[in-house]
Amino acid sequence: MNFAYRRYLVELFDGASLSEVYRPVVPLLVHGPRSSLLLRPLLDSGADFTLLPLAVAQTIGVEVDTDRAGTVGGIESGSLVTYPGEVGLELSDGTQSYRWRTTVRFAAGNNLLLGHLGSLEFFTVTLDHYARTISLEPNVIFPGQA
Repeated sequence: MNFAYRRYLVELFDGASLSEVYRPVVPLLVHGPRSSLLLRPLLDSGADFTLLPLAVAQTIGVEVDTDRAGTVGGIESGSLVTYPGEVGLELSDGTQSYRWRTTVRFAAGNNLLLGHLGSLEFFTVTLDHYARTISLEPNVIFPGQA
């Protein structure tokens, strides 16, 4: 599967200027017992987990396990309390589609990260920043269906 980077305008450090940046963001369909949502998480090779907003869990009907709360550092200038929940994830580029079940982490806020455990570990990922493209191919441990 191949995806193009997405274009964003970001404020520069001077607070007065905008700059154009491109990020490796992919369309991800998240399935729960009640419904599904199309999200656009950042493909983050430095993230251990896939991290989604608690509001997503509530919307699609996923029950998070509050007894297994964990803390993740490095996000929003500090730590973030997260809760596990099981979802179906689906990546599709319009010609190919891959779907699997996994546990992701949910947290307050708007964080959307596609991380290693339960997600990127199942794919061979190629990022080409110059061409602004992402290639994802399921590897031998991919647990889902094509």
